[in-house]
Amino acid sequence: MRKGLFRQQALRYQRSPIEGTLLMTPKPAYVWFTFFLIFWLLAIGVFLSTSSYARKTTVSGWLSPSEGVEKIYAEPRKGRVSAVFVEEGQQVQQGNALLSIDYGVQHTQGKSIEGKQQEELDKKLSRLSESLRLRTQQFSRENAQLVQALEHANTDKRALSSLSDLAYQGYQLASHQLEAQTALIASASISRAEYQQSKLAVIQAKQQWQQAIREVKLKQADIHRLEYQLAELPQAYSRDIVVIENQISDLNSQRLTLTKAASHTLYASRDGVVSALQAYPGLNIQQGYPLLSITPLHAQIEATLLVPVSAAGFIEEGQALAIRYDAFPHQKFGIQEGSILSVSQALVLPGEWSHAPVPMKEPAYLVKAAIARSTIEAYGRSVPLRTGMTFSADVSLSQRSLLEWLLEPVYSITGRL
Repeated sequence: MRKGLFRQQALRYQRSPIEGTLLMTPKPAYVWFTFFLIFWLLAIGVFLSTSSYARKTTVSGWLSPSEGVEKIYAEPRKGRVSAVFVEEGQQVQQGNALLSIDYGVQHTQGKSIEGKQQEELDKKLSRLSESLRLRTQQFSRENAQLVQALEHANTDKRALSSLSDLAYQGYQLASHQLEAQTALIASASISRAEYQQSKLAVIQAKQQWQQAIREVKLKQADIHRLEYQLAELPQAYSRDIVVIENQISDLNSQRLTLTKAASHTLYASRDGVVSALQAYPGLNIQQGYPLLSITPLHAQIEATLLVPVSAAGFIEEGQALAIRYDAFPHQKFGIQEGSILSVSQALVLPGEWSHAPVPMKEPAYLVKAAIARSTIEAYGRSVPLRTGMTFSADVSLSQRSLLEWLLEPVYSITGRL
């Protein structure tokens, strides 16, 4: 029994697709263009992924010995070079005289005031030296006189002691005689006048004995006085000598001070070679005037760079340098290699590095670097690099792929860079 208006066979026929498949063949040029485009896109992707981009900065620097160069400048006062004892390129040892500078004030008569003051000091020193000589002669003379007087006093004391002994013996004899006559006068064997005469002789003998003892004591006191004077004489002489020597020392100190103020001799503080000699006899110098430099012997040359603060964030030890010396144009002599040795931790301000060979316009860090070669091949021969040569160097701050560089805006938004 049929349920619809149309037969099922008719409906299925209407729904069936057209028998067969439509095939469109592309042109060969389109195929090759499609392959080329795909290859080109793949090549660009590989190139961007594998190639890198280095962000570099250019800094300035100069060559210097590894032990440093000693630069000698004039003192902060005006003066005139009076003598130069060295020549350019001469080797000097520590303690050798380099040059002499005269700081004296010239008098209207053509002679310096310091020179006249030194003449007066020399006269005072001469007078004090003469006083010292005369005082020494006086000491010798007085000492000899005291020694001789002491010898005479001891001789006189011995003689007086002998006289005292004789006087004592005479007193004893007179006393014994008086005792004998005392017994005789009782028996009226002698007269009263003889007895009185003997008694008087005893008194005179005792007086002579006492006088002799007194003279011995006086002579002994004289000896003590001479011995005291003889012992005190060296001390008095020493005190006088100390006073004179102190005066001489004070005058010598004044003379040294005056000599230092009037003239000053510079000496080498290290072994080395004289370089950059700018001083010559008669040169008038001002404060901070460069006189000469001393370069150490057999010192290796290294590079000194001033890296600005803006470029110092990624500077570290071991980084490579591409150096272009100002004295040897890199277009003709090529670029030299180097590597960073150390980076200073403290910041250097422009006013603190006023004597640098390169201008310093902003704060920077001091960087030391080693150079691969100390010579430059020029015109078939090796030319040695010299201290003070300036250069510019390229330093690589960061290394990124080109893909990261292209996507830097996206990375910056996400916070990855």
